[in-house]
Amino acid sequence: MVCRLAMDLGTAKTIIADETHGIISKQPSLVGFDQRTRRPLAVGTEAARLQGRTPHSIVITRPLRAGRVHDFDAAALMLEAFLERLSIKPKNVQMVVGTPLGLTFAEKLALRNLIRNIGVRSVHLVEEHIASAAHESMNLMQECAGVMIDVGAGLTELALLGSGTILASRSLTWSGDRLVEEIEHVLIQNNALRPCRNIVESVQWRLLHPDQDPGAWSYRGFHLQLKKAMDFVLDRNDFRGLLPAFCDDVHQGLQEILEEAEIGAHDARLADGGLTLTGSAIPLELLRQSLETRTGLPVHISSEPNESVVHGLRSMLRYADYF
Repeated sequence: MVCRLAMDLGTAKTIIADETHGIISKQPSLVGFDQRTRRPLAVGTEAARLQGRTPHSIVITRPLRAGRVHDFDAAALMLEAFLERLSIKPKNVQMVVGTPLGLTFAEKLALRNLIRNIGVRSVHLVEEHIASAAHESMNLMQECAGVMIDVGAGLTELALLGSGTILASRSLTWSGDRLVEEIEHVLIQNNALRPCRNIVESVQWRLLHPDQDPGAWSYRGFHLQLKKAMDFVLDRNDFRGLLPAFCDDVHQGLQEILEEAEIGAHDARLADGGLTLTGSAIPLELLRQSLETRTGLPVHISSEPNESVVHGLRSMLRYADYF
């Protein structure tokens, strides 16, 4: 029996959905290896639990970086494990997979071959922005359907859609991973604090959820200069420059794709579709307010920002036989 699956193969998470049940798997895109034997020890959620708790001989790695497959062997092992957990035989699978912007023909071929080599019957690749637009019910056949902005873990990508295709696009280095790097930099430079994983993740969560935990944040960490554990107090002001810098970059990227397509920010064609935000590696509400103020355009946040790609891909599964 044929099993049709939609997969959002992301830098941080891999989400799989089927026609009948919707999302059936959401796992971190992680693989744990024995460094000496290269034998896989944990995948997905199990690998995430091991982060920071393993000896040096065990390495937790991300097979994808900036939306692209970096370690093909690890990616194949990860996908095989995910399908095995779902009790799905690859030979019965027709799969629709989302791809980031700007993949070359060779990169697309390599990704398709990677998935085919684990035994999947057929693979069709769809740009993630096209999938998100399908989920948001955008009319792609309009001359200018609108702009999709996907704030991911590896990249933030902007695409101007219209006439059934992507008219112009930009990929920005600002992303969830970049935010983590900037937090680590602040902890080291301003506080001489060793940026351990627990503290960095806590600060990131508090920045992404500004209404959940107002006030000062108390931590105990290792002081790099005094060489001892100490109590630290941080607050949102210590990181106040990070998110505005991100908003500035997104606005600049938006201006560039509109100039490339020769469409003004106040063009009536663009006002109909406006801007749609997906992903959630950076606070979308902050970005929405910033873009609305700067452009005067309507800005919408997807009702399911983390899952819009896989839901859009899932809506295409009915046509899998025609791909």
